[in-house]
Amino acid sequence: MQEWMRKHRRLFFIVIFLFIGVPMVFFFGLPSSGRSRRAAGEDREVIQVGNVPIQESEFRRQLDATARMIAQMQGGERPSNEELERMGMVTRVTDQLVNSTLLTMETQSRNLPISDAIVQEQLRGLDMFKDENGKFMPAAYNEWVQSVRDWTPIYEDMRKEIARNVLLRIAGAPGRRVSKTQVDEELIADHTRFTAKFLKVEAPVGVTDEMIQKEYSEHPERYRKSPTITAEFLAISLLPPVPQKALDAVARARAGEDFAALVNELSDLKIPEGGDQGWRPVDPDAPAHLQPLFALKPGEVSDPVAGPTGYFIYKVDEERMNDQGQREIKWRQILINAELTEAELSERRARAQSLETEAKQIGLLQAAANAGLEVRRTNPFTQETQNIENVDRVDVPQFRSALISEKEMNVPRTIPARNNVYVAQVVERAEGELRPLEEVREDVARNVIAARKQEDSYREETRALANQLKKEYSSLDEIVVKRPDLGAEVKATSTPFSRRDPLYNQQLFLDSMQLYQEFKDVEPGTIVGPVNGLLGDMWLAQLVEKQVPQAADLAQFADERKQIVDRLKQTEEGNYVNDYIQHLRRQRLASMPLTVQQDIIDEIIGKDRQNTTEETPAETGDTAQESPAASDAETGSNTSAPAPAAAEGSQ
Repeated sequence: MQEWMRKHRRLFFIVIFLFIGVPMVFFFGLPSSGRSRRAAGEDREVIQVGNVPIQESEFRRQLDATARMIAQMQGGERPSNEELERMGMVTRVTDQLVNSTLLTMETQSRNLPISDAIVQEQLRGLDMFKDENGKFMPAAYNEWVQSVRDWTPIYEDMRKEIARNVLLRIAGAPGRRVSKTQVDEELIADHTRFTAKFLKVEAPVGVTDEMIQKEYSEHPERYRKSPTITAEFLAISLLPPVPQKALDAVARARAGEDFAALVNELSDLKIPEGGDQGWRPVDPDAPAHLQPLFALKPGEVSDPVAGPTGYFIYKVDEERMNDQGQREIKWRQILINAELTEAELSERRARAQSLETEAKQIGLLQAAANAGLEVRRTNPFTQETQNIENVDRVDVPQFRSALISEKEMNVPRTIPARNNVYVAQVVERAEGELRPLEEVREDVARNVIAARKQEDSYREETRALANQLKKEYSSLDEIVVKRPDLGAEVKATSTPFSRRDPLYNQQLFLDSMQLYQEFKDVEPGTIVGPVNGLLGDMWLAQLVEKQVPQAADLAQFADERKQIVDRLKQTEEGNYVNDYIQHLRRQRLASMPLTVQQDIIDEIIGKDRQNTTEETPAETGDTAQESPAASDAETGSNTSAPAPAAAEGSQ
């Protein structure tokens, strides 16, 4: 996943803006919207661009939307807020919200005319009015049109979004021209394959007692036991209902039908044939959706179990004890895909935000009663707690990290997670004790080493060491033999890879695109690098074999040619758009202040820092501080927007 993001790092912001920013604006309002601020009640301002505030609830929604997109792309669980920060996504979300506000300011200053007809056309194109095959559903559209009483805010927000997209399309237009030579070069590059060896280089770090004492004295909060808190909450499920197909599969399997045949008939994931997953040791740390599997005895079939993309049905064929005395099972699975639509997900998250606002006014218990929901209570838990009473196990990391640093009592907040969105409040809190140095000495030493490795001087020292090793030795294996003091080991690819293939499935967290650039012009046996790893480390790489397609081979890639044309256009268009946004950012922020409440952001992601405020001071001259919450005359909005005409074909 991180390989993909690094490969397309210039495009990642654009992807977030186009595919998260626009839908979020439609369902929740623009960052500057007065309606959003009033609905948020005690919502805090996280960012201020000129005189335009961006609220905490908006920041949280955007952060959650980014996390869900990452989870969907990598087919796993939602990354926690701490993991998002390590991936650089918290900074990207902050930049996206700032840039989105700046784009709104720019489009309003240009006052692009957007007619009602264009707005209505865009409304009809929303996914919420399409079936699973992408076909427009007139009945769904007409039902929604009839349910809306006030069209003015919808037209206003859509005009702003359309105007911004028009501006971005104009900015990216030069990137939509691609030559045949470019396409041929990309085809050859995509199909060039390598086998290679790798060695991680780490300059030694000496840790003294003085360094350990200094770290412990300067950062005592790092070594304090986690606070123990108890929370109350209500939950709104984000899971789709169990499909009848899954219930039927369980009934047929328990009635004695061949499970492998059921996999081939019913499963949306038929690889491997018959759903055979081989042997697996029982693992209490495995993802939550696998835990019901480990409770099965040979021959038993599970109920449908909610997973990342739908519902799993498991069957255990055999069990045994391995050499370590650990139970292993041989198992099969059926996967029935099921998911809520984006409209359904947005409606449920919006409902949680509304309940949060109401709970802040009348209390969580009364708000839940009004909504027909139950308030539940957790057991006391800490940052290390893996299971929290009444909280879905999959959601524990998000639930825990959102509340563990919360110091205010009985203040409801919305917590988006994978299976549920929670409205929760801390009702009891006990601060943890500071652990003695003797107890945490190893942790302190690790932090000293980690801090040293974050310093620019250490990276330069490591880079110099890597260059020295590359110069002195002819192979990575020779380095291991002649420099045992480095404690390094050689890793090798198990299968050839191209620049399109991620290497994390070979336990190598390196960027395939960067390796292609290093290997494309060298001969086998050459050591290249230093290469920056995806986890912030540094590597040397040695090319073992290179397979390059010839020009005559390109004819067999006819189907890929169009894809490459589209990819090149998307990449170049994204680069032009990114350059335009950065130009706009420099231009606008030169004449208006940008304030980021870092203490609130740290609280959101579960960090405990001293309060800091970052500000870009305004310079003299025109301030250009247009508020995106502009007047109707400024945006071209009608005073009272008409309802769109009904779509033909409604039943």
